[in-house]
Amino acid sequence: MSAKELTSDYRSNQMAADQKYRGQHLAVTGDVESVVGEVGVTSFVSLSGGIQCQVKDKYQTDAMELRRGDRVELLGLCEGNTSTAIMMSDCAIIRQAR
Repeated sequence: MSAKELTSDYRSNQMAADQKYRGQHLAVTGDVESVVGEVGVTSFVSLSGGIQCQVKDKYQTDAMELRRGDRVELLGLCEGNTSTAIMMSDCAIIRQAR
């Protein structure tokens, strides 16, 4: 699914989107907005549309190679929407393209 589709579903009806996606493993494709964190510490990849993905430790080296604007597919557990972002945890970097 695209980051745009996931974001649109949450903006349209957060309760319905939580019921549909929360607790589910999702493959989400989108454009990288930012990467924050340090090796050995939790890292996050932000996708366009306000999706925050906590990266699994074994993918931190891959996360360090990502740049703003890269297209990436992440597989992770949807934790639902917070006041600032749609949160995904335990994310693997499946595919990336520049």
